[in-house]
Amino acid sequence: MWQWLLVPLLLIPEAVLKMQAYQQSTTGRLLDINLYSQSLRLHWAFHLNEGSAMGYWMPRVQAALGFWGSKFMIFCGVLAAGFFVWQMQKSRTRAGQLGAVFLVSGAVGNLVDRFYVGGVIDYFLLQLKGIVNTSFFWNLSDLYIDFAVIFLLVALLRGDLAEPEAATGDDKKEH
Repeated sequence: MWQWLLVPLLLIPEAVLKMQAYQQSTTGRLLDINLYSQSLRLHWAFHLNEGSAMGYWMPRVQAALGFWGSKFMIFCGVLAAGFFVWQMQKSRTRAGQLGAVFLVSGAVGNLVDRFYVGGVIDYFLLQLKGIVNTSFFWNLSDLYIDFAVIFLLVALLRGDLAEPEAATGDDKKEH
């Protein structure tokens, strides 16, 4: 149960950065790396994401549902997060336990924004140019959710989330 004490510690820097971004919507370059024809840039920039992350993966479903599309996707995301936390609580190792902590921290950090501001406050803009051309906004809560997925995969690969097998009298070997 000690691991749940980490949730407020993870949410404090996220809240400070979101308040800073929301109150002062200034922009600035934080990192600029150029290697041959590739470039990676990280900017500080305010963005209010009123959609859902799953809208990127299922845009037609979200669009077909109209006004309720993003709300439905957010609801599905909350259900999925709850299921994963429930599964990760069965974990006996640190990977599963930390995965649950990071998932709860990321979900709470983004849900609080949705309730109070009407969208998720993103404050980092990552741009990749070269072979892969993409850019996206993100925040620490998104990074926490990414860490949760990594920890969950580690726990799954170790077989940590499997149900313990019940020992029966027939399974015992006689010597």
